[in-house]
Amino acid sequence: MKKMLVAAMVLLFAMNMVFAGGAAETSSKGMVGVVMPTRSEERWNKDGAAVKSGLEELGYEVDLQFSDDDIPTQVRQIEDLITKRAKVLVIASIDGSALTDVLAKAADEGIPVIAYDRLIMKSPHVDYYLSFDNYAVGQQMGDILIQGMNLDNPAKKPFLIELFGDHLTTTMLISSTTAPWTSLSPILTMAPSRLVQASRAWTQ
Repeated sequence: MKKMLVAAMVLLFAMNMVFAGGAAETSSKGMVGVVMPTRSEERWNKDGAAVKSGLEELGYEVDLQFSDDDIPTQVRQIEDLITKRAKVLVIASIDGSALTDVLAKAADEGIPVIAYDRLIMKSPHVDYYLSFDNYAVGQQMGDILIQGMNLDNPAKKPFLIELFGDHLTTTMLISSTTAPWTSLSPILTMAPSRLVQASRAWTQ
């Protein structure tokens, strides 16, 4: 589903560019640049492959890049895609506030930008943001903890909860580590005598 949403958005951008540029543009759909933050996590490999597949099914050439969790590398990759005249850039940023200058270059070349899953901040040159409802996902995490650990059982022994979130530099952090407490707080409030210790951690 997600790959088709991205593909549909890119198709809309491409159609707008065709109508703006005239019929000559219809001879080729062109290249879409897709930049994922790392290949060291399975989910980004799957997301990259899914987006690439969805766009190729629509007839686009896809240049898929992985930035290995290095911001300068990601900036260089985006610059390279701008030089290659990508029709659209799909970017899952490492640091959502570190791409201001390079996105200005994309805007100067008339290249639309889709922020994928991680919101890009400090730039007016982001045309769309595509993601899950991360707050709802966080609430579901809390519900799963309650069910899986039987937390609503009055006889439950004291326990430790530690939630792991995304990079500190991503906007997903707030949703993924705060939302579970909307489900957990009523349980903890009802049974404070269980000496619950809770903490949060995230990857660096």
